[in-house]
Amino acid sequence: EVMRRYDADGSGTLELSEYRKLVDELRRFKGEKRDDAFESFRRADADGSGSIDVDELHGALQTLGLAADMSQTREVMRRYDADGSGTLELSEYRKLVDELRRFKGEKRDDAFESFRRADADGSGSIDVDELHGALQTLGLAADMSQTREVMRRYD
Repeated sequence: EVMRRYDADGSGTLELSEYRKLVDELRRFKGEKRDDAFESFRRADADGSGSIDVDELHGALQTLGLAADMSQTREVMRRYDADGSGTLELSEYRKLVDELRRFKGEKRDDAFESFRRADADGSGSIDVDELHGALQTLGLAADMSQTREVMRRYD
């Protein structure tokens, strides 16, 4: 679905204009200010425990527009749960939000540089293998099936 949505010409690869649409969509939640991280955390903390468990994190990622499955959500939890508690406290959640903001905060001109880095063979378009590498570089642990889905949506 992802590639289908953004691969306007149906080529199976993302050209720069298609890639920019993907980047723009990933930036949608960028408007959330750092001060709003607490509110985002509070909304995600459904049980009011003061920390976010994996199920709450899964919901938060969905709210942020990141279609992560549970295995990806567990990987995000593992990556950001600095104290190994099995939950994210506010400081750990802020690190996740900050990293997502940095990615989504790329200037439009930076999209070209990001695209150029992802286009390993210099062909002027990004194939599924290059997209997979770019997602990995961004810390999004997508398997090839998920990467193909992203390609279908954005290509």
